[in-house]
Amino acid sequence: MTYLEKITYLTGNFIQLSQFTLKNAFRFICLLDNKNRENAYTEQSDAGFVVAENKAKELIQQFTFKGSNEILSFLENKGLSLKDYQKLTFVLKKRDYIVSAFYLDNANQIATEEIAVYVSKINELQGYCDKAMELNQNLVKECDRLY
Repeated sequence: MTYLEKITYLTGNFIQLSQFTLKNAFRFICLLDNKNRENAYTEQSDAGFVVAENKAKELIQQFTFKGSNEILSFLENKGLSLKDYQKLTFVLKKRDYIVSAFYLDNANQIATEEIAVYVSKINELQGYCDKAMELNQNLVKECDRLY
C-alpha cells in the first residue's frame, strides 16, 4: 500500500469508526432510558430492548445529515459519562473536519510527495482512528452492561 493509499484508507476507516461510535452512543442512551423506565414492578422483557434498539435506529436516521454541534447538543445530559461525551465530541468534530476540509487543508503538503509529510498525516489519522475505536469499544461494553 502506498503512502497516499494508506492516507485514503485511514480517512475512510475513521469515518466508518465515527459512524459506529455515533450509533453506539445512540444505542447507549436509548438502552439507558429503557432501563430507567423499568422499576421493581415491571418485569424486564425483551420487548423493552427491541423498542430501545428501534429508537436508536430512528435517531441515527434523524441525525444522518446533521453536523457535530447539533448531534452533541442532543446527546448532552442524556446519560453519557463526561469522559465519553468529551471523547465523542473529539471524534465527531474530527469527523466533520475529515469530511469537509482535511484534503483541502493538506493538499499542498501531500502534493510535495515528501515521506515525512505522508508519515505525519498517517500518524495523525491513525491517532484519530485509535481514539474512535477506543470510545466505540467502551460504548459497546456499556450497552452490553445495560442488557
